[in-house]
Amino acid sequence: NYVIETCPEETAEELLKDLSESRAKALIQSGIVALDEHLRLHDLDKAITHLNALVRDLGENLLRPSHQSCDLVDAIPTFMENIDRVSAGGGLVGMPYPWEPLNCTGGMEPGTLTIVYAPAKNGKTWIGLEIGCIHPFEVANARVLVVSNEMPVRQIWRRILARIRRLDYSDVVQGSLPLDARDESFDMLTQMQEDQLLSMRQEMAHSYRDIRVCRPSLSEGGGVNAVKNEIDRFKPDVVLVD
Repeated sequence: NYVIETCPEETAEELLKDLSESRAKALIQSGIVALDEHLRLHDLDKAITHLNALVRDLGENLLRPSHQSCDLVDAIPTFMENIDRVSAGGGLVGMPYPWEPLNCTGGMEPGTLTIVYAPAKNGKTWIGLEIGCIHPFEVANARVLVVSNEMPVRQIWRRILARIRRLDYSDVVQGSLPLDARDESFDMLTQMQEDQLLSMRQEMAHSYRDIRVCRPSLSEGGGVNAVKNEIDRFKPDVVLVD
């Protein structure tokens, strides 16, 4: 869906190939640095795990579009791996849904799109936040990107934090929270903020669980490209678009 201006030197296919190779080189270079760090610390297990992850990322995300095409030689090990994951996870191959009946689908698998559709004012945002934000954050320690095309960012955060704290949302918006609940919530959320800052400092080079809420930037087109750019920056496990 990209619009590429006419380039007499290179075709669009060649440009995309160059971009893919540049990303592969960057991934390899950063991977070598991390691998060397593990080896210097004599942590062979972490080095092997990191190397396997690097090879998998290169194979699945850069060198071939695995979500669009797959040959027999690649399909067989993936099939066997999924059988092992289903067995080990009790039928789940992805993150569990908050409601058990939905887990008959295998959970939220990477690369899948789930659409919640209903008339206005029927709780779509609440259901979406529970499935795609609160539950993955609390249960799976996931990184969650919430893209709001409807509400201001602060209103989405008010819903998220009220749900995390298990507060009555009508009391929150009307300012009628009991004093003890307000004090307890303040202490709990302050501690969560401190824990989050600590995680950020300790794991700057790695992914740590987090939630980011954003509105598509008009400077980046305000649409699909803006969402894609935010995904590239934040690298979430789950993306919720409201």
